Amino acid sequence: MTIEDALKKIDNLILESSSESDKKTFIKFSKVLSEFKMKQLSKKEKELLENSLEETIRNIDSKGLRNNPKRSFRKFMTLSIRELNFVPKKYYSELCIGVGVAMGVSLGISFGIPFGLPNGIVYGIIFGSLVGLVLGIFIGRYMDNKAESQNRILNI
Repeated sequence: MTIEDALKKIDNLILESSSESDKKTFIKFSKVLSEFKMKQLSKKEKELLENSLEETIRNIDSKGLRNNPKRSFRKFMTLSIRELNFVPKKYYSELCIGVGVAMGVSLGISFGIPFGLPNGIVYGIIFGSLVGLVLGIFIGRYMDNKAESQNRILNI
């Protein structure tokens, strides 16, 4: 299924849908497909995208997932991130901030224990989360800029 065919099908689903939640999901899906339509994709990427679109549309049309198109949309977005390396705006920033804070807290606790139990752990957590947050911001922005320079950002 081509991107144009999928866009037509999604537009029909927007009109047919009675649930506001489903309409919002279909509108997001339509925006993502419009973004892919504007990108210069290689033949292999286009083929993988079209196969995924066909499977996603088939899942949405089936009775079981008709009530939950969000699941199909998430699955499609996961494929676009993992296989095609296309990411939404600020994807890496959000990801790296979370990972940085989590690692910073755990390392802060580890380094804070030798300085005494009550105060060392508290100061370790504070310092570790701060360092993890700052590192996460810098690494995430670097990776977002790199993806943008490679034209791999989806403006959704």
